[in-house]
Amino acid sequence: SKVVDLGEEANFSHLTWTARGLRQDGDGQLYPAADASARCAVAMRTGSTPSPQRYYRIANQTTGERVQVSEAEYNLLEAHQRGGMEDDQAHWSPWSLASTQPGVRIDLPSPRRFFQFRTQMESGAILDGVGVGELTVTYATPPLAVELVGEITLADDPSPPGGMPVAPAGEYSSFVYDVKANVRRTDT
Repeated sequence: SKVVDLGEEANFSHLTWTARGLRQDGDGQLYPAADASARCAVAMRTGSTPSPQRYYRIANQTTGERVQVSEAEYNLLEAHQRGGMEDDQAHWSPWSLASTQPGVRIDLPSPRRFFQFRTQMESGAILDGVGVGELTVTYATPPLAVELVGEITLADDPSPPGGMPVAPAGEYSSFVYDVKANVRRTDT
């Protein structure tokens, strides 16, 4: 998809969509087919900048030194001036694993303002396909918090040697946890 701008930072929750099997008849017409040998998978990524790419201009033809430029500037460059582009790993998450089940929890960095999704469709038969309908991203604005960090440890040994709690398998154990929230004035 194109980059979706939510207008403000959001916490992401779930990704759902509708899909149905399709089959092509001898006249080239598509009709619903529940037994179609086809499937759809959806992946997503989140970002804090409008573009998931970084664009470069070649600053020195001899050394190949590059400088970062905006996408608009990059598009105006002549071919020999373009220094390529790459994923902006500092401001955008990698793509999530592609899920074949709607309703999947979005386990990506947030709060973020921007996101993209992509669909992958596969067919096991030449006349079978899949149609994707409504795709919904559930999110909350304003964000609940900028950051939440949690720790869990054994109640009987809150500061174990090496900082790694170990619970015996097959025995009841009591745990304690701490949650630290980085909350801004506008967060809910």
